[in-house]
Amino acid sequence: MQRTSQTQAAVMTIEPGGDAGPEEEHSGDQIIYIVEGEALVRVQDQEYHARPGMLLTIPARTRHFVKNPGATPVFFLTVYAPPCIDGFSAARPCLGSPAVLSSVPAR
Repeated sequence: MQRTSQTQAAVMTIEPGGDAGPEEEHSGDQIIYIVEGEALVRVQDQEYHARPGMLLTIPARTRHFVKNPGATPVFFLTVYAPPCIDGFSAARPCLGSPAVLSSVPAR
């Protein structure tokens, strides 16, 4: 994990059938960019099927959960702004707004 005073970034891998841990919330926004594999991302009561090249923005204080329903590992980059993760545990939970999902052209 890398951190500045304004952001925090990490690369993560979730094995097939695995997840990123229990449903959680963060005090800052979270951006997830899928590099390889597929992920099912639940944000409050919405589910998003994220594939390589897709970017998901999760607003601060929004409950979410990430899992890998596929047969291969999912590899993704996640950015928190401002930094809100100490180690790997969430800070100050509270409900928030819906997520935004968009596709970024692969190069």
